Amino acid sequence: MSVVALPSVKGLNKKSDTARQPLLRRIYDAIVAARMAQAERELAFYIQRTGFDPRK
Repeated sequence: MSVVALPSVKGLNKKSDTARQPLLRRIYDAIVAARMAQAERELAFYIQRTGFDPRK
């Protein structure tokens, strides 16, 4: 009888952080990220249009 050494599967079963979060939390995070991106686009458009940067 021979012994076969198999690699550990411990690292293969790791779940990502997003997979552990509840569905509503992931939806909320996606909405917040989309709104932040929209706000950044609007601010860039305002600065381009007026030449005034309200962040300064």
